[in-house]
Amino acid sequence: MKLLKAKVDWAEEYANDPTIKILVDGMPKLSDLRYHQKGSLYYSELDGYVNFYYYNSPGRGFGNRSFELVMANGEKKTLKGPFSSKAAIMNETGFGPCLDVSIIDSLTSYERGYTFYAGHVTLDFIERSKHIVEIGEGYHKKCGSGVTKSQEEFVEFPKGSSFIFYKQHDECYSPAVLLPDGEVWVKNIREETTYRCSDLSAEQST
Repeated sequence: MKLLKAKVDWAEEYANDPTIKILVDGMPKLSDLRYHQKGSLYYSELDGYVNFYYYNSPGRGFGNRSFELVMANGEKKTLKGPFSSKAAIMNETGFGPCLDVSIIDSLTSYERGYTFYAGHVTLDFIERSKHIVEIGEGYHKKCGSGVTKSQEEFVEFPKGSSFIFYKQHDECYSPAVLLPDGEVWVKNIREETTYRCSDLSAEQST
Protein backbone atom coordinates (compact mmCIF):
# COMPACT_ATOMS: atom_id res chain seq x y z
CA MET A 1 0.00 0.00 0.00
CA LYS A 2 1.38 3.41 -1.00
CA LEU A 3 0.44 6.81 0.36
CA LEU A 4 -0.40 9.11 -2.57
CA LYS A 5 -1.88 12.19 -0.91
CA ALA A 6 -2.75 13.31 2.61
CA LYS A 7 -4.19 16.34 4.36
CA VAL A 8 -5.13 17.33 7.89
CA ASP A 9 -8.80 17.74 8.74
CA TRP A 10 -8.68 20.25 11.58
CA ALA A 11 -12.37 19.67 12.45
CA GLU A 12 -12.99 23.40 12.49
CA GLU A 13 -16.17 24.44 14.33
CA TYR A 14 -16.02 21.31 16.50
CA ALA A 15 -14.29 20.34 19.74
CA ASN A 16 -12.85 17.23 18.10
CA ASP A 17 -9.28 16.10 17.64
CA PRO A 18 -7.93 16.71 14.13
CA THR A 19 -7.54 13.70 11.85
CA ILE A 20 -5.70 12.86 8.66
CA LYS A 21 -7.45 12.14 5.38
CA ILE A 22 -5.33 9.93 3.15
CA LEU A 23 -5.41 8.65 -0.42
CA VAL A 24 -3.75 5.29 -1.07
CA ASP A 25 -3.23 3.24 -4.21
CA GLY A 26 -5.24 0.34 -2.80
CA MET A 27 -6.05 -1.40 0.47
CA PRO A 28 -5.24 -5.03 1.31
CA LYS A 29 -7.98 -7.62 1.12
CA LEU A 30 -9.27 -8.55 4.56
CA SER A 31 -8.68 -12.21 3.67
CA ASP A 32 -4.93 -11.47 3.42
CA LEU A 33 -4.69 -10.15 6.98
CA ARG A 34 -3.22 -12.26 9.77
CA TYR A 35 -4.21 -11.45 13.34
CA HIS A 36 -2.48 -11.45 16.70
CA GLN A 37 -4.48 -11.72 19.92
CA LYS A 38 -3.95 -10.16 23.32
CA GLY A 39 -6.86 -10.88 25.64
CA SER A 40 -9.99 -9.56 23.93
CA LEU A 41 -8.11 -7.59 21.28
CA TYR A 42 -7.38 -8.85 17.78
CA TYR A 43 -4.86 -6.87 15.72
CA SER A 44 -3.44 -7.15 12.22
CA GLU A 45 -1.27 -4.97 9.99
CA LEU A 46 -0.15 -5.41 6.39
CA ASP A 47 1.80 -2.90 4.27
CA GLY A 48 0.93 -0.15 6.73
CA TYR A 49 -2.80 -0.97 6.81
CA VAL A 50 -4.20 -1.85 10.24
CA ASN A 51 -7.37 -3.67 11.25
CA PHE A 52 -8.52 -4.64 14.74
CA TYR A 53 -11.48 -5.79 16.82
CA TYR A 54 -12.54 -6.05 20.43
CA TYR A 55 -14.19 -9.40 21.13
CA ASN A 56 -14.91 -11.05 24.45
CA SER A 57 -17.96 -13.13 23.53
CA PRO A 58 -20.67 -13.08 20.83
CA GLY A 59 -22.12 -9.59 20.72
CA ARG A 60 -24.11 -7.14 18.64
CA GLY A 61 -21.31 -5.24 16.99
CA PHE A 62 -21.46 -4.56 13.25
CA GLY A 63 -25.13 -5.59 13.21
CA ASN A 64 -24.31 -9.07 14.57
CA ARG A 65 -22.09 -9.72 11.56
CA SER A 66 -19.58 -12.56 11.81
CA PHE A 67 -15.93 -12.16 10.82
CA GLU A 68 -13.69 -15.05 9.82
CA LEU A 69 -10.16 -14.28 10.96
CA VAL A 70 -6.94 -16.13 10.18
CA MET A 71 -4.49 -15.91 13.05
CA ALA A 72 -0.74 -15.51 12.60
CA ASN A 73 -0.26 -19.22 13.43
CA GLY A 74 -2.77 -20.27 10.75
CA GLU A 75 -5.63 -20.95 13.17
CA LYS A 76 -9.05 -19.73 12.06
CA LYS A 77 -11.39 -17.92 14.42
CA THR A 78 -14.93 -16.66 13.98
CA LEU A 79 -15.92 -13.47 15.77
CA LYS A 80 -19.68 -13.00 15.93
CA GLY A 81 -20.70 -9.41 16.55
CA PRO A 82 -17.30 -8.03 17.61
CA PHE A 83 -16.88 -4.37 18.35
CA SER A 84 -14.43 -1.90 16.96
CA SER A 85 -11.93 -0.07 19.15
CA LYS A 86 -9.46 2.75 18.62
CA ALA A 87 -5.80 3.05 17.83
CA ALA A 88 -4.86 4.44 21.25
CA ILE A 89 -6.15 1.26 22.93
CA MET A 90 -4.06 -0.90 20.59
CA ASN A 91 -1.00 1.24 21.32
CA GLU A 92 -1.53 0.99 25.07
CA THR A 93 -1.74 -2.79 24.72
CA GLY A 94 1.59 -3.00 22.90
CA PHE A 95 0.39 -3.26 19.32
CA GLY A 96 1.27 -0.64 16.73
CA PRO A 97 1.97 2.16 17.15
CA CYS A 98 -0.93 3.03 14.88
CA LEU A 99 -3.43 5.83 14.42
CA ASP A 100 -6.99 6.42 13.27
CA VAL A 101 -7.40 7.98 9.82
CA SER A 102 -9.97 8.65 7.12
CA ILE A 103 -8.85 6.53 4.16
CA ILE A 104 -9.87 6.16 0.52
CA ASP A 105 -8.36 4.70 -2.66
CA SER A 106 -10.36 6.86 -5.08
CA LEU A 107 -8.85 10.16 -6.26
CA THR A 108 -12.32 11.50 -7.09
CA SER A 109 -13.56 10.85 -3.55
CA TYR A 110 -10.40 12.32 -2.05
CA GLU A 111 -10.70 15.54 -4.02
CA ARG A 112 -14.39 16.06 -3.22
CA GLY A 113 -13.59 15.57 0.46
CA TYR A 114 -16.13 13.00 1.62
CA THR A 115 -17.14 9.29 1.40
CA PHE A 116 -13.93 8.28 3.18
CA TYR A 117 -13.71 5.09 5.22
CA ALA A 118 -12.86 5.16 8.91
CA GLY A 119 -9.62 3.21 9.04
CA HIS A 120 -6.26 2.78 10.69
CA VAL A 121 -2.64 2.76 9.58
CA THR A 122 0.71 2.35 11.27
CA LEU A 123 2.47 5.46 12.51
CA ASP A 124 5.48 4.55 10.38
CA PHE A 125 3.31 4.48 7.24
CA ILE A 126 2.59 8.20 7.63
CA GLU A 127 6.00 9.11 9.04
CA ARG A 128 7.78 7.78 5.93
CA SER A 129 5.86 10.22 3.72
CA LYS A 130 4.90 12.98 6.15
CA HIS A 131 6.43 15.62 3.86
CA ILE A 132 3.41 15.24 1.55
CA VAL A 133 0.81 15.84 4.29
CA GLU A 134 -0.95 19.14 3.60
CA ILE A 135 -1.59 21.26 6.69
CA GLY A 136 -3.35 24.15 4.94
CA GLU A 137 -2.65 27.86 5.34
CA GLY A 138 -3.85 27.95 8.90
CA TYR A 139 -6.46 26.94 11.41
CA HIS A 140 -9.80 28.71 11.44
CA LYS A 141 -11.52 28.79 14.80
CA LYS A 142 -15.03 28.69 13.34
CA CYS A 143 -17.25 28.51 16.36
CA GLY A 144 -20.55 26.81 16.91
CA SER A 145 -23.26 27.35 19.48
CA GLY A 146 -22.48 29.57 22.46
CA VAL A 147 -19.66 31.48 20.77
CA THR A 148 -20.01 34.90 19.18
CA LYS A 149 -18.59 36.03 15.86
CA SER A 150 -16.09 38.24 17.67
CA GLN A 151 -14.53 35.16 19.28
CA GLU A 152 -13.59 33.56 15.98
CA GLU A 153 -9.88 33.42 15.30
CA PHE A 154 -7.39 32.52 12.58
CA VAL A 155 -3.95 31.08 13.29
CA GLU A 156 -1.70 31.34 10.27
CA PHE A 157 0.84 28.65 9.45
CA PRO A 158 3.81 30.61 8.01
CA LYS A 159 5.74 29.46 4.97
CA GLY A 160 8.13 26.73 6.04
CA SER A 161 5.68 25.14 8.49
CA SER A 162 5.42 21.37 8.29
CA PHE A 163 3.38 18.45 9.54
CA ILE A 164 4.39 16.44 12.59
CA PHE A 165 2.73 14.14 15.10
CA TYR A 166 2.09 15.22 18.68
CA LYS A 167 1.98 12.27 21.08
CA GLN A 168 -0.60 12.72 23.79
CA HIS A 169 -0.52 11.05 27.19
CA ASP A 170 -3.06 8.39 26.18
CA GLU A 171 -0.89 6.93 23.38
CA CYS A 172 -2.88 8.90 20.81
CA TYR A 173 -0.96 10.55 17.96
CA SER A 174 -2.51 13.85 16.93
CA PRO A 175 -1.68 15.96 13.84
CA ALA A 176 0.27 19.11 14.70
CA VAL A 177 2.30 21.80 12.95
CA LEU A 178 6.00 22.50 13.35
CA LEU A 179 6.48 26.24 12.82
CA PRO A 180 9.68 27.72 11.35
CA ASP A 181 10.69 29.14 14.74
CA GLY A 182 10.66 25.66 16.31
CA GLU A 183 7.34 25.94 18.15
CA VAL A 184 4.73 23.21 17.76
CA TRP A 185 1.11 24.23 17.37
CA VAL A 186 -1.43 21.71 18.62
CA LYS A 187 -5.20 21.93 18.53
CA ASN A 188 -6.02 21.79 22.21
CA ILE A 189 -9.41 20.37 23.18
CA ARG A 190 -8.34 19.02 26.58
CA GLU A 191 -8.69 22.33 28.41
CA GLU A 192 -12.04 23.42 26.98
CA THR A 193 -14.66 24.61 29.42
CA THR A 194 -17.55 26.57 27.95
CA TYR A 195 -17.04 26.66 24.19
CA ARG A 196 -17.66 24.04 21.53
CA CYS A 197 -14.83 25.34 19.39
CA SER A 198 -11.16 24.97 20.21
CA ASP A 199 -8.04 27.05 20.62
CA LEU A 200 -4.59 26.13 19.47
CA SER A 201 -1.92 25.91 22.11
CA ALA A 202 1.77 26.48 21.39
CA GLU A 203 4.34 24.18 22.92
CA GLN A 204 8.08 24.13 22.47
CA SER A 205 9.38 21.38 20.26
CA THR A 206 11.58 18.86 21.99
